[in-house]
Amino acid sequence: MKRFSILVALLLIAAKLTAQTVKITGKAVDLSGALVVGADVTLIGAGNTAIAATKTGPEGSFTIEAPPGSYALEVSAAGFEKVVQGISVAATNNRPLTVTLPVAKLTQEVEVQDNPNLITLDPQNNQTALVLKEDDIQSLPEDEDELTNYLTQLAGPRATAAGGVQFVVDGFFGGRIPPKEQIKEIRINTNPFTTEYSGAGFGRVEIITKPGAGQMHGNFNFNLRNDALNATQFNAPVKLPYSRQNFQGTFSGPFVRDKLTMTMFAQRNDSFNTNIIKALTGNGPFNSSITQPNLRENFSSRGQFAVTQNNTLNFNLDYTSNTRSNVDIGQFTLPEQASNLALKQHNLQFRDTAVLSTRFVHETRFEISYQHNTTHPITQARAINVLDAFSAGGSQNVSETTNRSFLFGDTLIYNNKALTVKGGVQGRLLSQPRLQCEQLSRHVYVLQPRCIPCRKADNIHDEPGQPFPLRQPT
Repeated sequence: MKRFSILVALLLIAAKLTAQTVKITGKAVDLSGALVVGADVTLIGAGNTAIAATKTGPEGSFTIEAPPGSYALEVSAAGFEKVVQGISVAATNNRPLTVTLPVAKLTQEVEVQDNPNLITLDPQNNQTALVLKEDDIQSLPEDEDELTNYLTQLAGPRATAAGGVQFVVDGFFGGRIPPKEQIKEIRINTNPFTTEYSGAGFGRVEIITKPGAGQMHGNFNFNLRNDALNATQFNAPVKLPYSRQNFQGTFSGPFVRDKLTMTMFAQRNDSFNTNIIKALTGNGPFNSSITQPNLRENFSSRGQFAVTQNNTLNFNLDYTSNTRSNVDIGQFTLPEQASNLALKQHNLQFRDTAVLSTRFVHETRFEISYQHNTTHPITQARAINVLDAFSAGGSQNVSETTNRSFLFGDTLIYNNKALTVKGGVQGRLLSQPRLQCEQLSRHVYVLQPRCIPCRKADNIHDEPGQPFPLRQPT
């Protein structure tokens, strides 16, 4: 019985010792001795099993409870290398630990691709090109004229000196700039050597439109301005009238899922401005103002049709109408010299792109363009121009032109890792324009301002006392 009691007592002592845990304390510091706050501390036992885990506090210290034994202590923190060290935990008299964390090494990875053709003569990879993505395009002006002027300034003076900025929309020259909601990318390419175009060009502005994808969507906006808050000009006796009404809407989306997407745009811009006339005529000073109405309407439709998985047909229909009244009036020019202008323009474009293989891409383009311009003065009278005084009579600019053009282009592109070759043909047919223009320059009289004080009804004195008849020059 006595031996049994001793055995039970020994078992109870062993169980008590097994269930006993001790506290492991310490702190985490860096190489300079500064405390590391928020470091992860993990105590790892046999079999790589986590026994306990905690974080260092505001003073960089930590406390973990565990039974006596041998462990691995792992400490890690952001910006430092992870440290793992072995420790032995006794039942009593465990000294506080100090774990020093080295600063993490800076590493930089450079990915080397297997394509050596990273710098090419392709204008899309031109290192001197200025590329505007959709986020940049959103900050561009809404008005078409303001957008054109802005892009012209971005092209730089070199483009202007070389004959003007060239606008290319989806591979076609000319035409109007699409609304910025339809623009995917604008590339101002200063590389003049491109095989797609018939001649060299500096500051070529290439505009790529985006298809209507995703869900059907649209927007409508308007802009109304008037002279309500305008100030009176310094040289005007009263506030000049001004009005601008701009309405535009866009509708875009997949008309046939995974087959046909279209984007349609309509715009009407009705505005008028007022110019001041301050002239000195033979009958005395002439002070007045004249309004100049301007009406511009536009409709365009762009679409992409997937003929096959590797063959896409892009098409574009554009109609533009613009009428302007009372142009070229102001300052010394009297209202009778006003002219009225009218413009109508139609464009129809097709572009077919076929991916023949992994190396060959074939592209065909076709364009039909029609433009009709008229200029009519409000009077056919003879013109008298007294320099720095007044201009009266007819404007002498009667004209009517009709232009038609047809363009066809065919391009084959070969591309591999080391070489890109583009070749093809392009032709443009310009119809003989029907031009009706009445040259009225022989009805223009230009006089020096010093003649005004001596002007009489049918005579003008070149020198005092030396009158001569005002007759038509030969």
